[in-house]
Amino acid sequence: MDLSVVILNYNVRYLLESCIQSVQNAIIDLSAEIILVDNASTDESVKMVKELFPSVVIKENATNLGFAKANNLGVLHASGDYILILNPDTIINKEAIQACLGFLKENAHVGVTGVKMLDGNGKYLRESARGFPDLWSSVSKFIGLGKLFPKSDFFNHYYLADRGHANRIEVEVLTGAFMILSKQDYLDMGGFDEDFFMYGEDIDFCRRMRKQNKKLFCLCDQQIIHLKGRSSRFDSYQHVRNFYEAMSIFVKKNYPNPFSKFIIQIAIGLVAFFSLVKRKFIAHILPVTDIITIALIIYLVQSFWARYWFHQPDYFDNKVFLWNAIGSAIVWFSSLVFFDTYDAIRENQPQNTFQSVWIGTVVILIVYSLMPEHLRSSRAVLLISSVIASFVLLFMRKLLLVNIKGVRALFWSEENTLTNFNSLFKELTYSNYIAYLNKSTTSFYSTDFDSLKSQIIHEKITHLVIVPEQLSFSQILYLNQELKGKVKFLNIEKSEPGNTLYKIVNGEMGLFHFRNKAVKWLVNTLASIFLLPFGWLSHPIRKNFTRLLTGKLYWVGYESPEDNLLPYKKQGLWSPREFYNITMPAAALNFEYAKNYNPYLDIRIILNHLF
Repeated sequence: MDLSVVILNYNVRYLLESCIQSVQNAIIDLSAEIILVDNASTDESVKMVKELFPSVVIKENATNLGFAKANNLGVLHASGDYILILNPDTIINKEAIQACLGFLKENAHVGVTGVKMLDGNGKYLRESARGFPDLWSSVSKFIGLGKLFPKSDFFNHYYLADRGHANRIEVEVLTGAFMILSKQDYLDMGGFDEDFFMYGEDIDFCRRMRKQNKKLFCLCDQQIIHLKGRSSRFDSYQHVRNFYEAMSIFVKKNYPNPFSKFIIQIAIGLVAFFSLVKRKFIAHILPVTDIITIALIIYLVQSFWARYWFHQPDYFDNKVFLWNAIGSAIVWFSSLVFFDTYDAIRENQPQNTFQSVWIGTVVILIVYSLMPEHLRSSRAVLLISSVIASFVLLFMRKLLLVNIKGVRALFWSEENTLTNFNSLFKELTYSNYIAYLNKSTTSFYSTDFDSLKSQIIHEKITHLVIVPEQLSFSQILYLNQELKGKVKFLNIEKSEPGNTLYKIVNGEMGLFHFRNKAVKWLVNTLASIFLLPFGWLSHPIRKNFTRLLTGKLYWVGYESPEDNLLPYKKQGLWSPREFYNITMPAAALNFEYAKNYNPYLDIRIILNHLF
């Protein structure tokens, strides 16, 4: 047999499917096999492979053995003269494999070959051709000197500068995402060092290979797609810890001098720490940039207004303006948080952002008008800052959110419905809308539901995907009530009525949100303040005057009988029936109102009844 392709999988079911399809097309003219090693995935990856790719040899591990041990296990079962170590988040082609095999056969001194890798947007991935990560090259990479001097081998040795345009380049390190070598060489080297769990094993292997006078080449005229990091938490502590531990093992193996080892260990620790800080900053870049942007806008506007209007550059250099500015910034930022402008899915973000700034502005102006004269600074600065912020914050979102890190989702449905949505989930996974998608089945037995909650916590699930048609109103309400604060909900709906295409949309129950509860309370309170003094003019209001005054009855609320699981459960003087299907049962009416709650609907219903 010519080639054995060893693919290690861990919870990337939809990427794995496309990967295996591409491999089958690539090896069609070879005597080859595909070996899948699964590290205890819980997303039904193995079941999918058994059903769609029966020729694939599957090795299932009871636990997650890590990268090195699992790949070694796969190679032990390989029958090919050559081995391709391949990540499941790749798409390869026939030309790349044939070029690598041909190059190895023609050059006995070459031990390992790789190819140029591109991300999903066609951008060259610099880890395709790397240098050995000694202390200086690692520090240069971390502090950004490599990017400042991209042509310099001295500052950019880790990524071998910009040599990726050449057809053939000798490298010091090839990535474990795609490497081809002879099985005999792999076995002679003892495979990957199993002391490494994740990260560093490919660097260690390449170093050992070069010590045996075997060269490593990247064939940069061939390319594959590598969709990186879809099953790992980019900003997680565990991610950085695994990297730190791997580098520590590497240093102990390759730096015999105790002093050098000590210095490098300290350097690795510092790099790991600052790497975590940097990753956390990137993961939360939007709130950070919003705070900086708001502060900068207020500073520039006050500086301009002091010169233009008051002709005194230091007019606002006082504590009153400083506290006004800090208070305004806090209100604006709180409004951005309150209206979900930092949600991972980011649906309706432009509208929410614009709305947040101006609602915050209204709150600021109301508070401002109630303050004593000596504690006020300038309405003009606030209004000009509001106008600028509402547009600048929208622009910043467009600028910073091009590459969205996908959410970790669980699909919860009837047993046999998964295949209906395979195309949708594959598309969402590749676009990085969903980075990780697990699968569970519908059950409302308490033991299974407890297992579902445990699974959500264990797998760090952030979003639960459901098909609303498969659940009753009470079941959906129960889910929202039990999982409140643990996950956000996504619904699968048809793109258009009667269409076979599906889309994924926000499935949150509106009145489960504290924000909407607060807004509803505010609408009800304001309606009572402005309408109850004239309530004697209307019989329904006069009849329920005391209950409306004490808040026992809302102006707009559920229609009787209402489900006990409904959020914010209060009957209303008027129901939203006139704005829904007139024949809709009370249960469906109340569910729609709770799900799609909007304060403007309450206002419209009140005004409609009054006028």
